Amino acid sequence: MIKNYWNGKEVMALLLDQRGKDVPITEAVISTIAQSFNKEVMALLLDRRGKDVPITEVVVSTIAQSFNKEVMALLLDRRGDEVPVTEEVVKAAAGNRGNGKEVMALLLDRRGDEVSITEEVVKAAAGNRGNGKEVMALLLHRSLLTRSFISNDVLRIASACGQLDILRFLSRQAYIVTVPEDDFAIARLYNAAASGTTTTVKKLLQTRTPPDTQNIWGSPLSLSMIHQVIRLQPGCRAVSCKTHSASFRNDEAANTIASSTSTSWTSNAISSLASS
Repeated sequence: MIKNYWNGKEVMALLLDQRGKDVPITEAVISTIAQSFNKEVMALLLDRRGKDVPITEVVVSTIAQSFNKEVMALLLDRRGDEVPVTEEVVKAAAGNRGNGKEVMALLLDRRGDEVSITEEVVKAAAGNRGNGKEVMALLLHRSLLTRSFISNDVLRIASACGQLDILRFLSRQAYIVTVPEDDFAIARLYNAAASGTTTTVKKLLQTRTPPDTQNIWGSPLSLSMIHQVIRLQPGCRAVSCKTHSASFRNDEAANTIASSTSTSWTSNAISSLASS
């Protein structure tokens, strides 16, 4: 019922009207609503049963990561100081791909004294492929501490996620960091592999850009295999390409690569580039 995107709000309203407090509001219910990104159902639930929503770090993080500022504002209005603003919650907001900037700004405006900007929060913004640059700019603007957390690890996360806009943005900020050309190359390779752009992939591989830099969706090599940009020699010991991507995890060739014990790549690992 909750997963019904098109009329979930009406069904939920009817259920609340007929069953009232008999409708259980659990972490699992909140998670299911978040998975469907149904902000209308979430807003209705907070409006009608806000006092019954379990206020745990998991619930608040789920709302911060999945919904817009209006839903988060409604939660803050209904439960006030009961809402924990922990590092996990702030990380979730920084990683919100659709509304990260707005949710983060709301937390800073309403609960700024409790918002802790850490390296993990900055990493979450660096890996946010939706509006990570805007979140990063907000963090830099609102907290001087953010500058101290722009580390090589943050740059590598941005590059591994193809975040050229973040790398360019950071490279233009005075006295923060010098972005290595390798990070730009890795970001270009990731984007080319994700889009199946064979010519760019081939060019970057020829310049020895490492294809196995991981993010949670995979590496450029794993993406290239999905798009059949790269074919590997049968039986070769290739790079490790372990990934959380369901589409990659189910690919037989990908599983063969993932089980490899080799952690370095060579030109011998790539037999040919697929023709365009």
